[in-house]
Amino acid sequence: DPTWKLDRYYNTRPANTPNRWTRDLLSLKPGHPERIVFAGILGVPLVIPTRMAAEQSTIQWDQLLGAPAAASPDDFYGRDSTTAISGTQGTAGPFSMRAANPDPLCEHVVPACRTEGSTYDPARACAGTSTSPGQSLAFPSRRIVEIARRFDETPACNGQPCRNGIVASICANDFSSAMDAVLQKIILRITPKCLPRPLVVQPNADGTESVTCVVREELPVGQTACDPARGRRDPENPADRTTTDSAGISRTVCIVDQVPTYAEGAPNALQPVSGDAGWYYDRRPVVEPGACTRQIRFSTQGEPSTGSTIRLECVQSVSVR
Repeated sequence: DPTWKLDRYYNTRPANTPNRWTRDLLSLKPGHPERIVFAGILGVPLVIPTRMAAEQSTIQWDQLLGAPAAASPDDFYGRDSTTAISGTQGTAGPFSMRAANPDPLCEHVVPACRTEGSTYDPARACAGTSTSPGQSLAFPSRRIVEIARRFDETPACNGQPCRNGIVASICANDFSSAMDAVLQKIILRITPKCLPRPLVVQPNADGTESVTCVVREELPVGQTACDPARGRRDPENPADRTTTDSAGISRTVCIVDQVPTYAEGAPNALQPVSGDAGWYYDRRPVVEPGACTRQIRFSTQGEPSTGSTIRLECVQSVSVR
């Protein structure tokens, strides 16, 4: 409802204000805004303006919404929407993210986008009716874009932007890239369990480091091959190659290769060796909310299969005082 204030959906009042976490979308995870991703596939241009920041691509919200008000970027109606992005995209015709920007050919505003790959025809440029169809289009979803911007830019995560807002164009023919972007946001927020104590790191002859641990993966039912390309191999003892649960269901067990990490002081200090598949001990310093510096992670090629069970076994010396 356009008559409702946007604070109904994302309240940007100071964190010590009562009810901050109970009256808007942040109440989904009270006190943990980093656990919420807000994504919209809606009326925005086919090509969304972005820039690189902190080694990741971020949306340029001021280009979508217009220059922010002097008082606050959260003053939605105070923005100068005449500076919002507009122009022509490919053969699809004119587009605009400006507010109340009438289309000279139609009885509505200039759309934010028109169907990807379509050809602009002034005779069919309007939204049309059920009896006289026009070119498919979508109008600027400015209010929803503003909510996505707040999820992305508001410093609600330990005083830093959460970077959890994203938008994509509904005029695209394929939404796979939009869904990939959403999944990446979710993956970045899935924090592995923190180990109860640091592991003892051993130096290797090549200058890298490893820990004296074994990771076993019980494959999902139906999978029986330990794939070397994913850093999996059969256990040396044949008796350890399968496991059977209380229901009598057998599963194949694989040993997951350990990926060594570069030593402190090296050019790629504490980073896993590039190109290797498997798991590694991650003790890099982090600033993410709730994260720690002692986790078991997997390389891109070594991610566990969906439905598998991972077991970590370590032999460590523990000092008891």
